[in-house]
Amino acid sequence: SALQSYRGGAVPVTIDATLYQRLERFCQAHNVTLFMGLLSAWSVLMARLGNERDVVIGVPSANRGRTETENLIGFFVNTLALRIDLAQNPSVAQLLEQVRQTTLTA
Repeated sequence: SALQSYRGGAVPVTIDATLYQRLERFCQAHNVTLFMGLLSAWSVLMARLGNERDVVIGVPSANRGRTETENLIGFFVNTLALRIDLAQNPSVAQLLEQVRQTTLTA
């Protein structure tokens, strides 16, 4: 049997300008950022592919807003674990609000 490598991969995705603008308008209408909107969609995909109702997605955080790191040189990135609960079958609006709150409080 093959050994698991634990190496990640990359899948480039291109979004045309028209779809990008539609996504931006959709997110603005729901008071979320484009990141939050895409994270919501990604969480639904991961939940379906993994047959789970509760997913945790790691996202990088630049961590440069702290005054004690302003004059330092280095890589100050933390990975935040964002938990998205889909157990109650939230509507799109409810999911976007949950992701918004989770992201803002992380």
